[in-house]
Amino acid sequence: MLAVKELGHVGLYCTDVEKSLDFYTRILGLTVTDAHPEGHIIFLSAQPESEHHELALCPGRDTPPGAKVVQQVSFIVEDLKDLKQFYALLKSEGVRIRSVVSHGIALAIYFYDPDENIVEIYAKTPYKVPQPFSEDVDLDLDDDVLMKIAETGISLKMSANRWHVVDVLMFEKGYYKEIVEGKAVGTLANVPNL
Repeated sequence: MLAVKELGHVGLYCTDVEKSLDFYTRILGLTVTDAHPEGHIIFLSAQPESEHHELALCPGRDTPPGAKVVQQVSFIVEDLKDLKQFYALLKSEGVRIRSVVSHGIALAIYFYDPDENIVEIYAKTPYKVPQPFSEDVDLDLDDDVLMKIAETGISLKMSANRWHVVDVLMFEKGYYKEIVEGKAVGTLANVPNL
């Protein structure tokens, strides 16, 4: 069957191209590879040595604020360490973050660019989890705990007075200094209904 090989690039109309250019280069680290001399289009790439552009920025966005124009633009990072570093950078830059989630197949940060487009940065995991799946996560957790959340799809919540696997892992790592609700859970074997 005839099929395209892969997605090549996405083009976005911007209300302020310079503001968007600053966002995508300074905060996300994309490189300008080419630009029209009069600013009609700017080409950016995360891997300029092998891909001329993955993103194109153009002036002329004329939709009202809040209009749904682009569902999301997503970028892959190398690993969870890079994802955590981007999370810290986004917070320090005052970027409005929509959510931080596990999709099982990836851990992701969703945030807004200067034109209120939703941007996603994600780190892939080795797990096969049916989609759609999205569970809020805290990137301040240890990497092994985050990977267990991704693998199992179990959140950090305690429901119906039952500990989840990740809670037990956190307990065993010494995160819980006190016994919660009078229930002492020491090992995975002690946890009912898993």
